[in-house]
Amino acid sequence: RIVPLDYPAALRWFKACRDKLPGCATSVGHLYRSGLGVAQDLAEARHYYLEAANRGDANGQVNLAILYRNGWGGAVDQEQAFRWYLAAAEQGEITAMNGAGYSYLEGYGVERDPAKAFYWLKRAAEAGQPNAMQTLGVMYWTEDGAPPDLFNAYRWLAMAIRTYPPNDAKLPLAQKAFREVSGLLSEAQRQPIDIAVAQSKPAAAAASSPPGR
Repeated sequence: RIVPLDYPAALRWFKACRDKLPGCATSVGHLYRSGLGVAQDLAEARHYYLEAANRGDANGQVNLAILYRNGWGGAVDQEQAFRWYLAAAEQGEITAMNGAGYSYLEGYGVERDPAKAFYWLKRAAEAGQPNAMQTLGVMYWTEDGAPPDLFNAYRWLAMAIRTYPPNDAKLPLAQKAFREVSGLLSEAQRQPIDIAVAQSKPAAAAASSPPGR
């Protein structure tokens, strides 16, 4: 039978299962972060995400990184944000791959390293993360950490536009970059890429990252 939605009960049960399942601590963090079944408390969310992160839960790690990056529930800490983005990225968490790559690209919490940025952003883009697609396209265009390649710049920007939700705040920037790169290619050069992008089957697209990646 269908169980009625009961966030306070969910909170109690998630707290009860934390000893056996670190993902339960992440779920408690989500409830505190969203104010579901309990008053919103970002400091408590950070506490529970840290508990899960220290026990190797990739979902807890990436959410903790996001809170550190944005200063939610405590002070901004770019080094801790990078640490946890990278930990989750190494477990294959897609949003974390984007976060780690962007950290390397901008030097957030780590020494700037465009080559490592390219590695992580390409993995995230290939897994369907639209922010990574956009950034990778710009890297190919500007030759910052990627070999000069207008065709790949055009392709990844086109993929980003196709993957972003229609109301995503980052979509206009992707569209602007796409128009500029499009102007550097002839119609004959663009056409096969347009066909390939239109026929491609998008990966189960990862959600666009929050502010600060």
